[in-house]
Amino acid sequence: MRRAARIAVTFGGLAIVLATHTSSASELEDENDRIMEEAAASLTPFLPGNSAYILERRSNPDIPFWSKMAVVFGYTNNKEACGLIAEAMQKSSRERSSVQYDCKRVDPE
Repeated sequence: MRRAARIAVTFGGLAIVLATHTSSASELEDENDRIMEEAAASLTPFLPGNSAYILERRSNPDIPFWSKMAVVFGYTNNKEACGLIAEAMQKSSRERSSVQYDCKRVDPE
């Protein structure tokens, strides 16, 4: 049985929603992506123009597919916070030369 799980991680009262899965099936990844996009779009920024961002990961630069990893929201500047998280993930990655992290803005619905 394949399952998708959503996990909310709180740092200092600020939530990051993570999508995880127990299988690498493409339909399950598509479902996780949909859940994350909907979650990010449903959040209302408390500061004008401070939309949520999705932290994405690409494990192979030759493949254009980016995996969605987390919704970053609740910071004074979500874009900057996402960028700092991406930078920290890049520095801590064992595969530094091939793995890439990026942040994608998600506008509220």
